[in-house]
Amino acid sequence: MPTVSATATNVAVIGAGYVGLTTAACLAELGNHVVCVENDKTKMMSIQQGRIPFFEKNLDDILYRNVMAGRLGFVLDASDILKDADVIMLCLPTPRSESGAADISFLESFVLNHKKMFAKGSVVVNKSTSPVGTASYLNTLIDRKDVAVVSNPEFLREGSAVQDFLKPDRIVIGADNLEAGDFVTKLYRNVKAPIIIMSTISAELCKYAANGFLATKITFANEIAELCDAIGADYADVRRGFGSDRRIGELFLSPSAGWGGSCFPKDTMALLAIAHEHKVDLRVVRGAVKSNDEQPKKIVNRLEWIVGDLAGKKIAVWGLAFKADTSDMRESPAFAVITEIISQGGEVVAFDPVANTADLPWDSVDSAIKACDGADALVILTEWTEFVGVDLHQVGAVMASRKIVDARNILDANAAVAAGFTYVGVGIQANNRLTDLLNTRLRGAKE
Repeated sequence: MPTVSATATNVAVIGAGYVGLTTAACLAELGNHVVCVENDKTKMMSIQQGRIPFFEKNLDDILYRNVMAGRLGFVLDASDILKDADVIMLCLPTPRSESGAADISFLESFVLNHKKMFAKGSVVVNKSTSPVGTASYLNTLIDRKDVAVVSNPEFLREGSAVQDFLKPDRIVIGADNLEAGDFVTKLYRNVKAPIIIMSTISAELCKYAANGFLATKITFANEIAELCDAIGADYADVRRGFGSDRRIGELFLSPSAGWGGSCFPKDTMALLAIAHEHKVDLRVVRGAVKSNDEQPKKIVNRLEWIVGDLAGKKIAVWGLAFKADTSDMRESPAFAVITEIISQGGEVVAFDPVANTADLPWDSVDSAIKACDGADALVILTEWTEFVGVDLHQVGAVMASRKIVDARNILDANAAVAAGFTYVGVGIQANNRLTDLLNTRLRGAKE
């Protein structure tokens, strides 16, 4: 293994996507010397000029600071830097294949094309979410006794990725070569967090287990909220009651139109594919995926209850990103909700404060109020903070009918009712005449 400097390690980060760019900037912030490889020249030049191709809170500041300090640079071709790299950090896409398993062809291609360029004694670190056995497989492809492969899964939440990297709950390092694993820990020398070293197989499964559990937790929250609607309980109170148990915790218990984004949909399917390959039936995860697929339709059902037939109705939608504080619309449940509305003849006008709406197949506007102009109802699908403080009287003044379906429960239900709205949340019992009607219809739908 290379000799570890007391102050810095030379790191080549392969890929300047969401994980790669965050990893590169944060490793530089920790004092390492980092060069990030991005083979798209236009994208690389944009990043160098401070224009990040996605929205991630605080990333632009940390990136700029480390570029100016000389700790972070960018190149188009990995061959320019590999001979000087102590660590080659793979942050490449592993998209979902038709079978549901993760496709590691980008990892394979990079390793096969560059393995002869790796410096003697360097460590290849796979940060991409990959099937169990990937590190071992890459090690076989590299076929060099002087180069080791380590798994170092990322646990970054979009919207708080910088915080998650610099102040993590833990750092997981999978190393079948203990010397290589110990070397990788030095990258995080300035992070105050437990470092858990395990086998590469265990580390690879750890990432899938974490995302599978969190996805299941969100699904459980949505189902309990639905039960609250059916029996007349208030989910906000129920959540406080059971979420305050430290064995459970309140995170990932907010109701929604379902989980989405780049991780949970892909990783739950990959986890099921891994289990199927080894003849293990993960019934809980499989059930969570099925329930999550049904959640957008349940939100549209709420809309139908207060609007009636959606044909010819104008529906305002607030929020397209799969969660707040990110521009990521990949597999956002908002798309499934909107698609269902349109399929029933409804007209949608959407607003999201950050997401790029230029090429979407429905109308989008540049403000929340504009989206509501002439609308028969408003559906809130992303929990952006700016929606919380909106003037409901101003919203209602431009709408054709004051009706709201709040899939995130971010508005004050009673304030909405006081402003003249018919308000429907998820598991919230607003003090209005609609409550009994909704309860009756929910019970009827289950019979």
